[in-house]
Amino acid sequence: MVINQCNRFTFGNSIFLRNNSLYQTCHYNRNTGLQQGYMERVSDPSDGRATLVRLSERGWSVHQVARAAVQGVQEEWTQVVGTAEMGVFLATLARLADQSAEAETTDQSTGQRTARWRGRRTIGR
Repeated sequence: MVINQCNRFTFGNSIFLRNNSLYQTCHYNRNTGLQQGYMERVSDPSDGRATLVRLSERGWSVHQVARAAVQGVQEEWTQVVGTAEMGVFLATLARLADQSAEAETTDQSTGQRTARWRGRRTIGR
């Protein structure tokens, strides 16, 4: 997993661009992750001048713990509401995430596709 640079974000006429808060938040989170050892900088193999930021071994460890916690909650909720209802819930979340991603990757003024700053969101497995 490679975390794209914050300056590649494109959000059309987003309120975040107007007040710069998303850009600042991204840099803060990236810098904090680097300082605390959850992320690391590596040379871009396709462009020796660039660097990429990716999860470090420590970052992946935390990711695995968090993923296991999410899986546990999903299993618990499935026991409460049943498999069918949980499937509908997860499908609805995926649809909402896709809709959000679509809004994030389309310039509202031109309707043109823009650079995507996140990979496809996955919910569930």
